[in-house]
Amino acid sequence: MKTHISGISLMILGLQTQLFAMETTEPFHAQTPTPSSSTTEHVDASTMSDVEYEGFILDLSSIGEHIKTLTIPHNFTIKTNYQLNKIYHLCNNLVGLNFNGCPCFGHIQKKVFTRRYPSTTSASSAKQGSKDNSMRFISQETLIAPPCLDDISWLYKLKSLDISSTNATAFDLEWIISKHPGLESLKANNCYTLQHLGIVKFLENLQTLELNNTALSDHALEQILRNCTHLTHLSCVGCKNITASSAPYIRTRAFEFLDLTGTSLEYLSYRSTK
Repeated sequence: MKTHISGISLMILGLQTQLFAMETTEPFHAQTPTPSSSTTEHVDASTMSDVEYEGFILDLSSIGEHIKTLTIPHNFTIKTNYQLNKIYHLCNNLVGLNFNGCPCFGHIQKKVFTRRYPSTTSASSAKQGSKDNSMRFISQETLIAPPCLDDISWLYKLKSLDISSTNATAFDLEWIISKHPGLESLKANNCYTLQHLGIVKFLENLQTLELNNTALSDHALEQILRNCTHLTHLSCVGCKNITASSAPYIRTRAFEFLDLTGTSLEYLSYRSTK
């Protein structure tokens, strides 16, 4: 009998111990797994669903400073430019930005402002003591950036930019260069609307340049090679406007990588074995 009673006492004591443990243990909360440093630093938003991308934008205030490279979604539109402006302001350590295939380019333009100024008094009117009240008109041009590029200057650490397969124009490129003259890598492949590529010459720190299937000309290439003295990787695949006239300028440079496939200078293509 005593054994039976002691067994019941032990059972009751065990239940009390379990209840005490349940009362003192903190409640369990499901936590979202923290992304690894590699996935946080290199974000490819083009693989995200719309919901995932919206969540990513909302989390930028906490993870933005850790992101080093970012690929923008291919379905990015002008209507969601506020998201991109948020990226510009919160991803202040971003060094690489990829717009490949995004439809948000091609909206920059030069707007002409006409201002009126008093004209100078003519000599004949001055002799007669009369005043010339006519006005002269002076037109001034200024670049009007599209919302997708308006705040790009906030990315003060940006070194690499990819605008391939977009509708980027010379005005877009001019705006980008004016805000980031220190770019070291520029990719603008398959940009069929991109003209006047000679302005790339102002990127004097450029090391990698890809202009495959563009309207790059001999004259533009000559300007680039003369000014971009740090250029080591050059790809001009399918640039039909490049002729033998560019050969002397290309031969003066020691490229680590040179791809002229699909041009009349294909035989000069070179890849370093280092």
